[in-house]
Amino acid sequence: MPLPHCLRAVLILAAFASPAVRAAELPRESEPWIQLTTDNFTFFSNASPRTTRTAASDLEELRAVLTHVTALELDSPVPILVYIFRNRGSFEPYRHYYASQPVATAGYFLERNNANFIAICADAREDASSIVYHEYVHFIASANLRHLPLWFEEGLAELYQNFEVADGKARIGLPVWRHLALLNNSPTMSLPELFAVEHDSPAYNDPARKESFYAQSWALVHYLMIGSEPRRAETARFIALLHDGVPPSTAFAAAFSVDPAELEKEFRSYIGRRRYSYLELPVTVDLTTAITIRAMPYPEVLYRLGDLLSQQSPPRPEARDHFLAAVERAPSHGPSLAALGRLAEDRARWEEADSWYRRALAAAPDDPLVQYLGGSYLLRRGGDIVAARSALRSCVQADPSYAPAWAALAGSFLAAGDPSEEAILAAETAHRLLPERPDVTANLLRLYLASGRRNEALALAERA
Repeated sequence: MPLPHCLRAVLILAAFASPAVRAAELPRESEPWIQLTTDNFTFFSNASPRTTRTAASDLEELRAVLTHVTALELDSPVPILVYIFRNRGSFEPYRHYYASQPVATAGYFLERNNANFIAICADAREDASSIVYHEYVHFIASANLRHLPLWFEEGLAELYQNFEVADGKARIGLPVWRHLALLNNSPTMSLPELFAVEHDSPAYNDPARKESFYAQSWALVHYLMIGSEPRRAETARFIALLHDGVPPSTAFAAAFSVDPAELEKEFRSYIGRRRYSYLELPVTVDLTTAITIRAMPYPEVLYRLGDLLSQQSPPRPEARDHFLAAVERAPSHGPSLAALGRLAEDRARWEEADSWYRRALAAAPDDPLVQYLGGSYLLRRGGDIVAARSALRSCVQADPSYAPAWAALAGSFLAAGDPSEEAILAAETAHRLLPERPDVTANLLRLYLASGRRNEALALAERA
């Protein structure tokens, strides 16, 4: 039963532990991996080209629809990298870990300074596209609504998991019947218990309880955003208060006209229904996307999988084994050399880090990521600022959209006390791409003041 067209605005707003040490499980060299690139995403996959292409096209469709009907910030200042594993066996070594155990989940999202990472298992119960949708909504929430409580963010991600385009219409919020079946046939948490769940809570990490948390979060967000007209307006207020940094409990009390106990009564009645509304939007944009596919050489496969391991918190020790194996097969593989430098730097092994980074810079002069990693390392160490700046210039020339490099380049001028026109350009570009980063704003302000641009400094300070 589609929602009336006038309710579109409500959904538009909504769109707004350490691992165990073990021997590295390297991927088989004979197993083919592909890199698939679209306008906005890069996929690494050992699933079939058809599965990967479908997931990529579907994700671009979701992005295109949201771009058309919302004012959300969907451009990422760093690459969005999507890993698709064809089955549980290949996904297992690269899962998230909690309390030294792999987390039983079909996918996860990692927000990092240099890239955003999505990893999914393609043979999970849901199809690959639905898992990608879910994880991509985490990116949208991170970019637009950083203070959402966990239940709301996961519920919102589940709300979009059933996104589909058919017959010229996009549908958001279709019922997830398995969630409803679980909620109506199994014990559930009270709403105060649901609201208290955090990333390190057993309810979020215990496989026996996690599915219930997802189901209850989805159902509550579905009710608040779609199922109740009075609650929709209050939810919009709740989201706005969260965005302003108001604590969730305070925001709830200020936004909603009912207390959690009354809301729970409404919620229990809602999940017992047999029919549910959803949002239906006419699709008036071109959803086609250009796609390129290439086979990945084995050293690159090792690097990309090692990079995924190294992004976990703390970095998985198997990452280093992947990078070393890549360098063993391709001694001049710049990304792996730089990654080994980063791991050595994290352990304060400065001579080793310096050696790896300098080898990487020499081996890959045309690789923007390598030049950024090496240049920013030299800048952090306070040594060869000239070499650091040269590497960072190479990065932004090769990839003008790579925001972290512009920020580091501006920092190189500050470190040298040089408020030149190039310094101002670098800092302004960094601020345009990373407007929410306080350090980027502060650096631009300092450069304005150092160059005597008092009016620009005052205007920036007023906007910050």
